[in-house]
Amino acid sequence: MAPLQLKLLGGFAALESTGRLVSVSGKKNQALLAYLALQGGKKLPREKLLGLLWSDRGEAQARSSLRQALAALRRDLEEIEPAVLVLEGDSVGVEPAAIATDVVRFERPAGSDTVADLMEAARL
Repeated sequence: MAPLQLKLLGGFAALESTGRLVSVSGKKNQALLAYLALQGGKKLPREKLLGLLWSDRGEAQARSSLRQALAALRRDLEEIEPAVLVLEGDSVGVEPAAIATDVVRFERPAGSDTVADLMEAARL
């Protein structure tokens, strides 16, 4: 089980593997973490993230907002090992072994033809 579990279906919640709730401050920070988690470990250019979450701001302000969001996420997730965020130059991603989502757990059985898998997808 990954150290950080994200529940995205029906609302945002972040939990440690022990079940303890992890506070992720701010709706945009939650959206950023959720979006990165759904990329399957792929690192994204900062430019793409700026366009997704801060397209209504000037470039300098958008870059500052992204830096602040990443700093807040690092603080919020600092106790999770291995580290969740992966920052490499101009790219941002998450460590796939550190995070799991209910969306991914839902997609697998939802794409199946077996009754048992479809029932599991409906349960999720």
